[in-house]
Amino acid sequence: MSGGRFRPRRAQPFGAIEGRRADGLDRVVRCAQLQGFVNCEPGYTGIPRVVNGSSDLIVAVYCESGKHSRFAVGSHALPENIAAEIAAIFEVN
Repeated sequence: MSGGRFRPRRAQPFGAIEGRRADGLDRVVRCAQLQGFVNCEPGYTGIPRVVNGSSDLIVAVYCESGKHSRFAVGSHALPENIAAEIAAIFEVN
């Protein structure tokens, strides 16, 4: 954070998108759901903002087809103490 402003991390979902390039991004019909798990302290209420960067990226890449349902959940621990874990369900041809 810089100057108290929240800056979403947009790099995380690029791994999922880059991994699909060999299969062809044009095969994606739509993003059905995005699931976000955020490693945080009890009482932290900014969980949805942490996941917003991933949601925004999916919509930016797929436009109308990228609009999805989602959930964002806080957890006191994630594997390897990562900050956030994002999972997505896509419909593909």
